Amino acid sequence: MKLGFIQKGCVVLLILTALVGFIYLFISQDKKADKETLRIGVVVPHHDIKKNLRLELWGKICSDFDCASVERVIILSPNHFDANQQRIIYTTKDWTTHKGQKKNFLHDLVGAEIDNGKTREDHGVVNLLAEIVSNFPNADVGAVLIGNKVEFKKLEYLVEKIKEICEESCVVVASVDFSHEVAEKQAKKQDMRTIDFLIKGNLKDGSLSTFPNVTEVDSPQALYILQEFGKNFGKKFEPSRRTSSNEQDENTLVTSHVFGIWK
Repeated sequence: MKLGFIQKGCVVLLILTALVGFIYLFISQDKKADKETLRIGVVVPHHDIKKNLRLELWGKICSDFDCASVERVIILSPNHFDANQQRIIYTTKDWTTHKGQKKNFLHDLVGAEIDNGKTREDHGVVNLLAEIVSNFPNADVGAVLIGNKVEFKKLEYLVEKIKEICEESCVVVASVDFSHEVAEKQAKKQDMRTIDFLIKGNLKDGSLSTFPNVTEVDSPQALYILQEFGKNFGKKFEPSRRTSSNEQDENTLVTSHVFGIWK
């Protein structure tokens, strides 16, 4: 029995509809798979003068990925107020936030000292906590403060611990301000050099001080850990934005900021 012209058209249309539906289903499932395991590193400043840009970056991340699926977030911050900058400290207590109690998953960080007071009061943690809780509502949160005199070789156990933490979905946040109290023109050069280190994955102990007039970032240690996180999980650093407290006057002393993602 031969099909008429209209019947043939209907068959073709039916096949095309099924094909389009299959392609849509495949793409949807592929996107869903991408969103199920979010495992990225993020560098943001804790300097609140650019808080709006932090919020913008969290929003971008959560539009690209399923932030609600993240199980753990760990904040790596400089230890701003400790007289002993050779220490690595952390807190074991849960968090009281604007969203209620938030579980802390760090309880046995070998090689670090428990200091609940300093860790929970440092603005490198405090300034980011509410944003993290809001954007990653189902994640437990840990925080570590790293002294700025800690050698990179002493960070390897932290690198391994984060590798273990990130067996499931995780976000590792380096809470880091960049150049401090230098002219904007100089800060920009310094920051671009540091960004280049991170893109190439070759930030090494002391490398930020091997060039004339290069000031330290808040925590090269936190950046190093993010770099190694990227190597462990096949992530590359993608800078998002570089700003400062005064980009208009190149002679003004500034604090500068870099935003970026290892993904």
